[in-house]
Amino acid sequence: MEKGVEIRMPISPFGICVQTYQRHITAYTKEDALRTIQQRWNAIASKFMVAPSYFKYVHLTPSLQSGPTCGIVALAMISSVCPPSLTAEQLLTIAKSLGYTRCGEMFSAHNMLNLIQKNCYS
Repeated sequence: MEKGVEIRMPISPFGICVQTYQRHITAYTKEDALRTIQQRWNAIASKFMVAPSYFKYVHLTPSLQSGPTCGIVALAMISSVCPPSLTAEQLLTIAKSLGYTRCGEMFSAHNMLNLIQKNCYS
């Protein structure tokens, strides 16, 4: 068996971390790689699997934005599937009146959530 490889890495100005790694004795094959990927995928899927009934497809009508209003236009597209449906211009006016935006830019996901909840899901 081959001797371990010592690797020194700085961990602070006052010392170093020394770790020893064993070299691979055999080649890492394609099958090994695929097996590792499958094992990791199964581990992820078992923790975050969501039932297919959780998802629902809804066709959204595309809408063009003018200016820095991508978030507001996205909210308008979402609001088209819930009553009352609001246009991007209406949402922009409401967002300006609430002080969430000046020109249409939305930097706060919390403000976007408040905007859509208060005006579309009432």
